[in-house]
Amino acid sequence: MIALRRAAAGDEAAVARVNVEAWQQAYGARVPSAMADLVTIERRAPMWQALIGAHQATHPTWVAVDDAAGIVGFATGSPSGSAVEGVAGELHMLFVAPGFQRRDVGRRLFHAMAGGLVAAGGSSAVATVLDAPAALGFCRALGGIEITETELAIAGRSVAQTLFAWRDLAALPPQPGS
Repeated sequence: MIALRRAAAGDEAAVARVNVEAWQQAYGARVPSAMADLVTIERRAPMWQALIGAHQATHPTWVAVDDAAGIVGFATGSPSGSAVEGVAGELHMLFVAPGFQRRDVGRRLFHAMAGGLVAAGGSSAVATVLDAPAALGFCRALGGIEITETELAIAGRSVAQTLFAWRDLAALPPQPGS
């Protein structure tokens, strides 16, 4: 069984591991190797120590925990900071470990993050995702509206990314089984 909860001290290494494994699977072949080589547990662990520690109030993180495997996914966002007019919050990252994808873990994490943003006074959010079929499909399935597509220059190469918006987080498509 997979349960969701807010991230807590001690989760940093497991979240960093999921972050790197899932990111490499989704994007590693789509970006220059110079960038992919920088996405390591050693580089991500300090970021997660800060986010789960000092920044949990402003950038809350939810984790999906499997009884046997431990942390298998996470989502983090903030109720403010969007650069899109009329949209307050932002989904910063949502990743599910390989082997646990397509089991509604990501959808449940997104709903937890959205519920947290609504509880913090936010009613909308944006997310920028590198163009990978699974990431784009996931955002569309959750009711994300494509705002714009841009090119991101990474190590001398252009990589497409898409900005999605959810203008009413309270009106998300229902979760399976709800």
